[in-house]
Amino acid sequence: MNKRPIHGGNLLSVSEQYKINADNWIDLSTGLNPNAFPVSAIPMEIFTKLPYDNPDFIESAMDYYGQENLLALNGTQDAIQALPNILAPHPVLLPEVGYQEHLHGWQLRGNDISLYPSWDMSAAIEVIDAWIEKNPQGHVVVINPNNPTGLMFPVEVLHKWARNMAQGSYLIVDEAFMDLTPEGSLLCHELNDRVIVLRSFGKFFGLAGLRLGFAFGNQDILNALKDRQGLWAVNGPAKYVATQAFKNEAWQITARAQIQLLAKKNQWLFTRLFSELNVNRKSTQGLFTSYWLPTIQAQALYDYFCSQGILLRLITLNETQAVIRIGLLDMSNAQHLAKLNDTIDQYLNHRKY
Repeated sequence: MNKRPIHGGNLLSVSEQYKINADNWIDLSTGLNPNAFPVSAIPMEIFTKLPYDNPDFIESAMDYYGQENLLALNGTQDAIQALPNILAPHPVLLPEVGYQEHLHGWQLRGNDISLYPSWDMSAAIEVIDAWIEKNPQGHVVVINPNNPTGLMFPVEVLHKWARNMAQGSYLIVDEAFMDLTPEGSLLCHELNDRVIVLRSFGKFFGLAGLRLGFAFGNQDILNALKDRQGLWAVNGPAKYVATQAFKNEAWQITARAQIQLLAKKNQWLFTRLFSELNVNRKSTQGLFTSYWLPTIQAQALYDYFCSQGILLRLITLNETQAVIRIGLLDMSNAQHLAKLNDTIDQYLNHRKY
């Protein structure tokens, strides 16, 4: 049995490991907007009625994503786990580095798996082009933009791949972090029948606990996903809050600008740390920045910050290389900002002895 990948945000686990109360941590291990969409009071009837899809929810989602053929999910994780069992058992091509639940799902299904480099655009396109030419009857998984490498393929390249795939094969595009750059989404265009797009609600809106996502594709695929998830998969409060968020264009515009500004401030905050560590390779998506380090060095950095109650995301690539992915700190929290600055100072001083 393949082990399930480790994810960020598990404060209960690390608090037990490092003997620090969960309430005393600064969590930089997720790629969530730290300034979440403000949730107002939810009417009591939302909790007392069964959560059937109401027109207001569906129409607001259609307007936000620009597509009519969609299915609401209890988080895109539902689709990631279901698709390997729904689609034909063709060979599948996945990124070497990326959200590992995709790889985990296909491994459990037993498909013939190949990997493509997911940190260099030219290398990735060359490998994917060649693989599709050799395996037109096969599935390709793209995380766009990639988490954690930040690699983002142009829509015209994705369209080309979909056109070159055989009927019954699918290009699966996970756009979990696309909300910051919606113009780069495949949803801005008519979808090829061989394309499946997944979108996460919780990251940009900062409300991961709602467990809401969407799938887009041909009706046969959406029907198959709907059959597997059953009735009332998405709870009523999630639908209510999402409807308000989708309609609030002013908040969305402001949030995109705030996230980009906050991302620059966060990168500047960590500049002296990673300059001292001679890290010359990084990538940023907006909601997170990833830094490439030797594995031993990355583990030491991760452990030291955890010992101070600051959770980063450690992604071990192999025995020699790892990635430290850092989410956004809310700079308005002066106490957290001071603690992070102090920890960086202490770590740099610690390394001198």
